[in-house]
Amino acid sequence: MQGYQYEHELNIIDDNYRNYYQVFVYSFCDSNGDGIGDLAGVTSKLDYIQDMGFNGIWLSPIMPSSSYHKYSVKDYYAIDEQYGTMEDFEKLAAECEKRGIKLLIDLVMNHSSKEHEWFEHVSRSLRSDPCGAAENEPCQNGGVCPTHDPYIDYYYFADEKPVGTNSWYQTGTHWY
Repeated sequence: MQGYQYEHELNIIDDNYRNYYQVFVYSFCDSNGDGIGDLAGVTSKLDYIQDMGFNGIWLSPIMPSSSYHKYSVKDYYAIDEQYGTMEDFEKLAAECEKRGIKLLIDLVMNHSSKEHEWFEHVSRSLRSDPCGAAENEPCQNGGVCPTHDPYIDYYYFADEKPVGTNSWYQTGTHWY
């Protein structure tokens, strides 16, 4: 059987309309033999991704998290140590740029880990009594009170856990 030869000029629009390859880093490519995919592994496969016809990659969350999928973010400014370092990420970004590959990160701003500093701060505030100062006055407890907590509006609280979900955290009070 003869091979099919097909050649054509790629019509790539230079904007956000691209063909993205989603990468779940944990299982994609392990560069150091520890059994866990990492950013250096992704970098090593950029030519492979490009050869498949993709001109962008979309990384699932890469920030520190206690969940395997990294969607419960502990620190939005760091790289999970299982995946490498910030330098590994910067190298990946530079290698993508050299190849004209767009790089997207799944930045999970709609929820965080119960171990994130904002959630921990709010939990302390919800366990505290209001300081007594009016909402428009400075907090008498250094911002640790339910009235003045700077992060309290970052979250939606319910006074009982919604049925059928495990993604709600208890604050140490009756609030979820």
